Amino acid sequence: GLEGNLGGYAAHFTFNTFHDFFVQEAPHGDVNPLDPGALTFTASVLPAALKPYLYLNEYDPADPNVKVRTLPWPKLETSHYLGSQFWLSSWKLKPTTPYELVVVKGLTNAWGDVLPETFTHRFTTANAPQYLDMPEGTLLVESYFPRKLPMGLCNIKALDVGMHALSPDEVGPWLARRGKAFPQDELKRLALPTRRNEPLQTGLDLPGRPGDDVVVAYQVTPKEFYPSSFGDREPHHFKGLVQFTSLAIGAKAGHHETLVYVSDISNNKPVSGASVFAYRKG
Repeated sequence: GLEGNLGGYAAHFTFNTFHDFFVQEAPHGDVNPLDPGALTFTASVLPAALKPYLYLNEYDPADPNVKVRTLPWPKLETSHYLGSQFWLSSWKLKPTTPYELVVVKGLTNAWGDVLPETFTHRFTTANAPQYLDMPEGTLLVESYFPRKLPMGLCNIKALDVGMHALSPDEVGPWLARRGKAFPQDELKRLALPTRRNEPLQTGLDLPGRPGDDVVVAYQVTPKEFYPSSFGDREPHHFKGLVQFTSLAIGAKAGHHETLVYVSDISNNKPVSGASVFAYRKG
């Protein structure tokens, strides 16, 4: 602490820069195998220093006392490590499986403090959550791209899919009603090649051929779930409008005027007779 005058005012400072070095937090409760959380220390630890001291052991789900293996050290990404936190998503964990975290004593943090005792922690992963991750809203896609709408999902068996290829005159009315769901008789049930607890990256086929300019309205609703330890997901309509186009715009914006070029993506040549509209946001 320090007492004295600061700018004519009495001031009192109390600080504690250095504190004991230990493992502050580890995963507990229903641990999501896809996002198991982090191992948190009370001070920053460099990955190179951590590697010889950190182990993750996998045990047999049928007999949690039988050790199956020690997982190989993962390839670290920046998103998996932040100062005093080490994200366990660096490892690919199995669902409904017991694990044991071991941090061996002797680990040194960035300030030279040494971990005085070995830290051991047991946890069991749960069933993976149900999720669907895909684009929503208004999308602009170059026309030569594959006609697939990418999506990632887990623990979902089927989708209800509605889809329309729109003419230019139909785009405005569809945008006006975009908050409304597709009528039930316009939806088709799509069975998915999914397995329980296994994430799937796939794509939804859209009408049209590569190179064609087309606008597609779509709605996707998850149906028929595998049971999850995190509860069934609430119904949600993923809706959007995709425009596949061969046109591109290049613009040079100035203070008093803007110069706009319209070109064809396939050959990078200017397009004559194109209509260009400018508007203010809001």
